[in-house]
Formats: sequence, structure tokens, C-alpha cells
Amino acid sequence: MKDTTKPQKASNEQTTPSQPNTASKRIPATLALRQLLIPLDFSGESRQAITAALPLAQAFNAKINLVHIVPPVVTWDGVQGAIPHIPTTQAGLVDAARERLENMMETLVPEAFRGQALVREGNPSQGIVAAAETLGIDLIVISTHGYTGLKHTLLGSVAEKVVRFAPCSVLTVRRPGAHVESVSVTPDARELRWRTILVPLDLSKSSLVALHVAVPLASLCGATLLLLNVVEPAPYGAGFEGVVLALPEETQVKNASKHLPELAQRLVPASLKVETLVVQGRAAQMIGQIAAERDVDLIVQTTLGHRGLERALLGSTAEHVVRLARCPIYTVRNPAQERE
Repeated sequence: MKDTTKPQKASNEQTTPSQPNTASKRIPATLALRQLLIPLDFSGESRQAITAALPLAQAFNAKINLVHIVPPVVTWDGVQGAIPHIPTTQAGLVDAARERLENMMETLVPEAFRGQALVREGNPSQGIVAAAETLGIDLIVISTHGYTGLKHTLLGSVAEKVVRFAPCSVLTVRRPGAHVESVSVTPDARELRWRTILVPLDLSKSSLVALHVAVPLASLCGATLLLLNVVEPAPYGAGFEGVVLALPEETQVKNASKHLPELAQRLVPASLKVETLVVQGRAAQMIGQIAAERDVDLIVQTTLGHRGLERALLGSTAEHVVRLARCPIYTVRNPAQERE
């Protein structure tokens, strides 16, 4: 069946007047973030993660930890007329990185939110995951290039690998096109300004974990929750000898259109404005498309943490969304549902 973004059914049953955001408001106790980790590569763009983390640190009274990963030194002995040997030692790079990271902590992170500044050596994604485990991090905030196509195939994405292997939730922030020289730390910059939060749900218990995170975040800033179910085209309609292996898409749409509003009524407080939407298409593409069309400020999604052969065969919708969507994406780790 042809993909379409036409909603099959939408519900807007719960509303509340939008309230101004204040720095004094605190998140409900159901969601606790005490330690945030921001990986930095010292580019101006990567500092946008600090801008994204400051409002969360303010809301949760959390500490911001910084980490930089120093890759192994590559020296060039050179050939005749080419680049000569570069006498840079690994220890020298580590010392320089540590000095710069500590300086960024002092200049970009308000004193009340300062945690540790760590410098590690080796593979970037592995180093970030290891740092998160060492510090007991609750949320990693990382900027991403959002590579697609051949460039993504060749370069991969540190952010996607962190989403896949991190022991905690990950907030990815798309890097802007222009170079950023500084980060604002004014009081206004510390306020959460999310107005619409998109929560993709496949009606499984695992996906509901994202809703349990999105609700307190929306409560904090008075955002509208947009609950989205994407009915994907079935790879087949029937099995051997006519045994049905997948429900018809029309039936899935009907079921989702019934159950999604019921979930909203049961799990979303009446004080929040909530809408439900059911569409047909490929999950990652539709999530990114709806987010763009509805001017979504944040996507909150769940990842199962597929690894090994299963991930190679099935891929990861969560990672694809990180690659495609333009707005920040809060990917919630669900350890109880992980599949090794």
C-alpha cells in the first residue's frame, strides 16, 4: 500500500492553558536526572549540546560532566618532498585536551552545575559509553551531524553508536549549519522552551517507557504531547498455505486509532494537552516527516538496544530517527527490554 501521511484518526481530548516557563519549576519526582554527560570534540557546533543541557540541569539541579576522547596519535615519517614527521606525543595531546576541557567547563558551565571534566583515549563512541558507566550518568547530551547516504556509510555516526550502546538515555542535538563560536548561558538560555513533544508509540510496553519520560518533561514546560503510531506496510500478507502472518493494514489502523486515545486518557494527566495521530508508512521516515510538518521541538522515543545479527538484519528505528529528524531527540534506554 502506498505510504501516506494522512491521519486516520486524531484526538485532542485533554487541554490546559499554556503556562509561562520559570526557572524555579522542578520536574516531578517520577523522572530523576542527577548526572548529565556532554561529549565535546572542541568544535563550535559540538558546544550546542551544552546549550541543550543547561535547561535540564536547571530543572533537575543536575551536574554537567564534560568528556573529550583523544584518538591515537598518527605520525607521518613522510616521503621526499612530503609532510615531515610530526613530533606530537599522545601524552601531549591528552594534557592539552584536559587543559582545554577544564577551561570550557569554567567558561561555559555555570558553577552550580559543574561536574567533572574527563579526558579519555581511544575510540570516541566506546570512550563516551565508558565514561557514562564510570560516572553513573543518567543522560548523555550529544550533538550529531545527521549524516545520510554515502557519507553516513563511510563515516558512520558517533551519536548513533552512543544511542545503541549507552547504559542510559541519550539526548541528540542536530548540529547547525553555521559555525558556532560561543554558547549563551544567560538565564533565558536555561529555560526549557519545548512547546510540542512528539512521542512515537507502537502500543508495546517498551514504547510506553518513552511516554513515562515525555509526560513529566511536558509538565515542566507546558508542552503539548503528540502521540504518534505509524502503521508500517507488511512485508507479506499471508504465510504458507494461506496462513495469515500479519493483520491487514486497515485493521492495524483501526486498532491503533482506538487504543491510542485510550492510552492518552489513561497515562497522560488531564492537565496536559494531548493529541493522537495514526499514519501509514515507514516508521523512521514518518516520524521525521511529522516532526517537521508539526514543528515539533522534541522527540521522545524508546530503543530496544538491538545488537549483533539482529540489528544487522532489522536495523534500528531509533537510530534512523536520530539520523533523519531535525529537532532534538531524547532516546530512552529500556534495560528490561534489551535483546543481546
